[in-house]
Amino acid sequence: MLANKLKEKLNWPIVHFSKPGPDPALEYGSFFKGLGNIICDRFYIGELVYGPLLRGKQTMSQLQMTVIERLCRLHAGILIHVNPPYTVIAPRLEELGDDAITSKQNLQAYKIFQAICPLCKVLHLFEWDGTSIEHATETITTFVKELIIDAGIGISMCTGIGTIIGPKYVFVGEALNHTTTWLGHPFDGGPCAEYLQRAMQLSGIDERKVYVCNANTFTKQEVVFLISTGETKFIALGNVAYDKLKKLGVNSIKIAHPQYFKRFKYHLVSDYANDIFKATKEAPIYNVYSSIKQYC
Repeated sequence: MLANKLKEKLNWPIVHFSKPGPDPALEYGSFFKGLGNIICDRFYIGELVYGPLLRGKQTMSQLQMTVIERLCRLHAGILIHVNPPYTVIAPRLEELGDDAITSKQNLQAYKIFQAICPLCKVLHLFEWDGTSIEHATETITTFVKELIIDAGIGISMCTGIGTIIGPKYVFVGEALNHTTTWLGHPFDGGPCAEYLQRAMQLSGIDERKVYVCNANTFTKQEVVFLISTGETKFIALGNVAYDKLKKLGVNSIKIAHPQYFKRFKYHLVSDYANDIFKATKEAPIYNVYSSIKQYC
């Protein structure tokens, strides 16, 4: 119902996700290639709920989910949690008559969605209680129209994945490892990416502020855009990234590349997590009000 109203207002197509195929993570991750403006009826969150509930397991790894959420943030994805009282939902579900799920499972799914949605690492979350659909539609479409211009510009010039609008930590690695990459994005697959992702989790930094990219593709144009959209801090992962940022005129904090810790200090992941946390605190701040003029 809300999806159809948004379609009328925005003139965007609706894509419905039902039961995924044998590789849900690849299905969701690949979906972003060549993506335009669309309205998704369900997406990766459905697998977090219905995978364990109906199939006894959630098939996406933690890194895959992180990558999918970084792609969501890159594309300025908005999560709309339709969350009316269950007494309103239950009769509608009974009318639909879905043989694949019982009334008990419906209630379980409702509760899991309530628990999971606020934890999703997207930047924009709207809760809709099922009332005032016209007001909800107007609020969301107004927000989308203000957001979409910056997001479109950012996607065209950004080489990494993650948060490109608002406060952010920019982690710059070396070059893409073509033997371990999952979807062809920075730190999206392989042992090194998993180690970095684990250390970031342990560090306690807000994943919603994370943007990851590679030094060999990072550009001055990209730097200027990232600074222009909010407070930005740059963290170089190793000497190659640090030297590249220096050439671009960017002051950054350097920490070891995750490959070094994984190879020589594997069991000291908490030390690496602490390095990440300290770097996000100590890195110089660039922002639209002061630093962009100096940088340009």
